[in-house]
Amino acid sequence: MTKGTASSTCPAEDDVSVTIDGETLTFTNSTITKYTMPFDPSPDGSFGQTHTDESGGVVHYHGHITEDVIDADVENPDCEYHWHLTKQ
Repeated sequence: MTKGTASSTCPAEDDVSVTIDGETLTFTNSTITKYTMPFDPSPDGSFGQTHTDESGGVVHYHGHITEDVIDADVENPDCEYHWHLTKQ
């Protein structure tokens, strides 16, 4: 967690899994399961998106891909996280 107050909906640390398939990014953490968002990185590896789901939930993310690593800052109204993900 990089911003916010730790709670049951915003854990201080969280395991995150991400799957990228074509132009979609799907993530799962301890409070969200299979949240799918558009994913369209630029040729330089940078990306960013604000996504609002059907229930009105908002997730904003931006970051960069370098080889097999994604670094991203991800936020919703209650908390912000930094993801450092390595391709497996």
